[in-house]
Amino acid sequence: MSAVILDLEAVRGIDSRVGATVSEIGMRLRSMVVECVVVDGRSTLQRMRDDQRVRSGLDTVETLGDALALLG
Repeated sequence: MSAVILDLEAVRGIDSRVGATVSEIGMRLRSMVVECVVVDGRSTLQRMRDDQRVRSGLDTVETLGDALALLG
């Protein structure tokens, strides 16, 4: 995996208490991958998915569970 998109809006939507840990998750993901693109909102995420410049190997983290799975 070379890059990750972390959707803050989706992660926050899981549980309001998650908001405090979003930055920590982002920092840990950044230490594991070459690039961590943090977006705030579904529309931004969709635009990035539609953008041909985004590599096909880009993984999308849409839930806290997805993020934790990447962290092992």
